[in-house]
Amino acid sequence: MAEQAVSLPTHDDVHNTLSNCATFSLRKASRLTTQMFDEALAPCGLRSTQLIILATLFLNENIRLSELARQLVLSPSTLSRNLKPLMRDGLVETDLDQARQRKVSLTNDGAELLRKSLPHWKAAQMKFVLSIGAPIWKDLSPLLRHSIENIQIENNDTGAA
Repeated sequence: MAEQAVSLPTHDDVHNTLSNCATFSLRKASRLTTQMFDEALAPCGLRSTQLIILATLFLNENIRLSELARQLVLSPSTLSRNLKPLMRDGLVETDLDQARQRKVSLTNDGAELLRKSLPHWKAAQMKFVLSIGAPIWKDLSPLLRHSIENIQIENNDTGAA
């Protein structure tokens, strides 16, 4: 039986699709931004993902793990993996509430590290804004929030996680 020829995409088609791909562009920008923030936070012994967790816990005292995962748009397993070093270092703690739901909160040490990290976080934010231009960030910031809200609505409507 003869093998059927497979029609490969053209170089231009793949190039154009990749150049206009939302996930490719957003992931690339996210990785570069994360590297910038991680470098700024290194003297504090934190990565940007950890700082975001500490800040979210500071703003949401004694929050259920499921709600924290929802706010951070993380799967429960990814959140658990990110919480382990923070728990090990005594920066966050967990317990069970009356409904036997696991809750997580910031410890005093975690709040103190957050306080010490704020100048580094602000410096990274300033470096980011300067690198893309303040007018662009002023326009981009609300567009990102709007996009996040709409994508979350779409994902909830379609059952996507």
